[in-house]
Amino acid sequence: MIARLRRAARGEQGFTLVEMGVATFLSTLVLGAVVLVVNAVGQNASDARQRADLQVQAREVVTEMAAELRAAEAPQITMSAIASLAESALTFYSDRYDFPGPEKIVYERTACAGEYCQLRVRRYAADPASAPNWVYLTLPFNDVVLLERVAATPAMFAGSKWAGSPLERTTVPSCGGATACNFPIVTIVLRAAPPGVSTIEGPFELLVEVNLRNA
Repeated sequence: MIARLRRAARGEQGFTLVEMGVATFLSTLVLGAVVLVVNAVGQNASDARQRADLQVQAREVVTEMAAELRAAEAPQITMSAIASLAESALTFYSDRYDFPGPEKIVYERTACAGEYCQLRVRRYAADPASAPNWVYLTLPFNDVVLLERVAATPAMFAGSKWAGSPLERTTVPSCGGATACNFPIVTIVLRAAPPGVSTIEGPFELLVEVNLRNA
């Protein structure tokens, strides 16, 4: 009783239960907002890192593909260096590996699910006994999925050539079989997005044009 009178005399007052409840509620709101901000910043950083990593990987893939295309050569006099081309697949011959004769190389978008696919490469060696009219083995010596989450659209491969008078550049969207792939330029458009990304809209795009040395 005496202690209570002394506190009252000094003007000291305590918090009521209502005031404590309001203070706790406001503190919870502030803490929740801080957590949301921290999580958002962390997600943004994670998404940016995944996107950057995939861009590095995609550039390496496109660089290797371009190097193989620049070394493309026909396996026979009557054939073209490019065997077939479509919007999702490219087959050509390139002498870059330690095998007799040029190798057959197939890049293709496969295992598509919705908007995204895998980018796969298969490389086939020629039968050494078939020289000089090379015949290729049915099993690839290299079969690898290079990238996941490659966009299913637009066209990934296209050929280009100059024709007409005056010369105009025309696009060859597909060839192979009865239609010979006679063009000096191959265009590669690679679009991809990392998995689980929520803060970055849409895939990034890499575009490369390769001049065929032996076209």
